[in-house]
Amino acid sequence: MIKFLKDKCIACGLCVDLCPTAALRLRADDVYLYPERCINCGICVLKCPFEAIKSNQPVTFGIRDVRYQVTRACNFRCPHCFSESGQKFNHELSLSEAKKICDKLIKNGMLTLTFTGGEPLLRKDFLLNLAEYLKNKGISVKLFTNGYFLTRPVINRLKNLVDEVQMSVDGGERHHNEWRGGSDSWARIWSAVSYLAGAGLTKTIRFTVTSANYRQLPEVMRKCETKGVDVLKVRTVINKGRAEKSPRYLLNQESHYAESVGKLVNLRRTKNYVIQLLVPSYGFIYDEYLKKNPPGGIFKGCVSCRMGLMVALLPDGELKACPYWPDKIGNLKTDSFSRVFNKLTEVVKPIIEIKKLAEPCAQCRYLTVCGGGCRANALNNNKSVNAPDPNCPLVINFIPPRRDKIYL
Repeated sequence: MIKFLKDKCIACGLCVDLCPTAALRLRADDVYLYPERCINCGICVLKCPFEAIKSNQPVTFGIRDVRYQVTRACNFRCPHCFSESGQKFNHELSLSEAKKICDKLIKNGMLTLTFTGGEPLLRKDFLLNLAEYLKNKGISVKLFTNGYFLTRPVINRLKNLVDEVQMSVDGGERHHNEWRGGSDSWARIWSAVSYLAGAGLTKTIRFTVTSANYRQLPEVMRKCETKGVDVLKVRTVINKGRAEKSPRYLLNQESHYAESVGKLVNLRRTKNYVIQLLVPSYGFIYDEYLKKNPPGGIFKGCVSCRMGLMVALLPDGELKACPYWPDKIGNLKTDSFSRVFNKLTEVVKPIIEIKKLAEPCAQCRYLTVCGGGCRANALNNNKSVNAPDPNCPLVINFIPPRRDKIYL
């Protein structure tokens, strides 16, 4: 079990946002632990830039958290989808193949797995069988779904197999229904929340902030509170996949952040449920507590990046260092785990051990807790892992220092 060193913790919230099981909650001036949710993965211990979290057992680098993209098939076509889901992926893993890969991952440190997609419930029987297999091996199992197929009978089958169900919401009622192509999509989500409460499962809502829905986060929060949601996960859109092809949905103004995560970041210190600002959400920029208690410290690498600790498993068995990383590492269906893990280490090590980032990150007051934001986003857009994350509001507003012209 972990413990916090009060003389070192500044309640910045980084550990809360990185926790894969939402076992931590940010309060007014400290962090609260839900012991029943903690799986002792050590991610918070490894990533705390102030060394304020300790574990009662050794913590080493390794794969702890796996996001398994069960299928790329999806019944929706969300315009910000980074995986461009819609059509079924060729050569999706069979149940026996998926079990063998999971055995490799468990043997080498995996503690939690999230079924995602596409829409994972389009492979419902496959998912239920694999979830049962994983639960019997002591793995914390989660489901990330668009919620459309979460009927009461499905939830009754899930209740002994998964610990948490995450449902994506794309805005307020009208906006969500328009994007999801049906007037009942919003209602289905909240009916599912009620069913999940009866089944005793952790109820999580996920909200991706875009230029089209950033003003609607308060409406979603009100619904979360009236329905008794346990966790709200908020992420800003990543310019990858469909969002890269439809840049109008990207957040390119500071007002987009200020009116969404900016308002949420101070409210979350007062709520009795977990609110995670998933990297990169840049909430620290607007946090009044941190403005009064500046982070200080020194840059200790990309602390907000979970690459290598959290990996993405694609439908055909390919592994990626994170869901947004452009390159594949290897295929766990055909390659040995040691070979894939060695390659993963080669990719991740120089990222997490970066000594310096380009301007304006290098001189930013928040660099200690931000760690430079998303390195995949920096690489995808600026062709360098040392470049600034282009989605950060401080980067958007950055004006390079004037240099006198040099005439040759």
